[in-house]
Amino acid sequence: EGDRFVRSDGSVQLLRWEVRPWHEAAGRIGGIVICTEDVTEMARQAEEAGQWLRLALAAAGAGAWEQDVHTRELVWSDELWGLFGLEKRGRAPSLEAVRGAVLPNDLARTDQAMQEASSDGGNLSVEFGVRWPDGSVHHLLSRARASRGANGTVEKYLGIVVDITKHRQVEDRLREHTRQAELRALSARTEEHARQLLDAAPDAILVVDEGGHIQLVNMQAERLFGYTRQELVGQPLGMLLPERFARAHEAHMRRFHEHPMARPMGAGTTLVGKVRGGAEVPVEVSLSPLKTESGWRVCAAVRDITERRRLEEAA
Repeated sequence: EGDRFVRSDGSVQLLRWEVRPWHEAAGRIGGIVICTEDVTEMARQAEEAGQWLRLALAAAGAGAWEQDVHTRELVWSDELWGLFGLEKRGRAPSLEAVRGAVLPNDLARTDQAMQEASSDGGNLSVEFGVRWPDGSVHHLLSRARASRGANGTVEKYLGIVVDITKHRQVEDRLREHTRQAELRALSARTEEHARQLLDAAPDAILVVDEGGHIQLVNMQAERLFGYTRQELVGQPLGMLLPERFARAHEAHMRRFHEHPMARPMGAGTTLVGKVRGGAEVPVEVSLSPLKTESGWRVCAAVRDITERRRLEEAA
């Protein structure tokens, strides 16, 4: 720092003064010696460095602070007011105001980190959340190092605070993406396990949605009707029925959806399925309702009774 002087040409010069007495031979003070130092360039460089620092802090979404460990006095840069969501008042807010902005769940952990750093003179690194007046939550990272005096004891802490909200959001999205991937993998494994169980069933199994479209079939259904899964899934169930039963089938399915419960289908009547090529086979059908997130499904267990009918007729 220095005193400002305006030269005759209008330029400003900063001078640092030092006044010393000079003594006569008898030891009396004979006058004073005034020493001056031009610190204009030094001050310009310091101001330029400060501007670069402010630009760097702004670009990083950060602010700087320092705290005296003895007086607890806090000094911080203007950027920190915005990071903490506080209204600027004076050089720095009170510690109570700063702690009041920190989320309650993070406060104890933040206080502990500060106490541990102060007690052993170590560096500080702690993440915490703050709530702004508009209710939004922002995540901050504070890092600081100890500044020691001539005797080696810690006198103050110099630190920065960085807004890591976007970083945390990216981390959260990555975690959610990983969780969803794990769920999809689990779902795929579960679906494969369920498919294996269905394929082990002795009867043909078809799962149909409320619109009457086939959603799932097992291996026995492929064998019975002569179609592959790819050919059956998404198709109307009516493709597996003779046309003369189509209207009666639609009416029966409507009644089933109105009162869904496990039941045999077509009790007392002869049911017939139509396989690839148009041939008809006698079948028994049992219906069971399935409640899913996408709505009701109907699970139809179909059994080929051709051999039974042949034996009954032979008897």
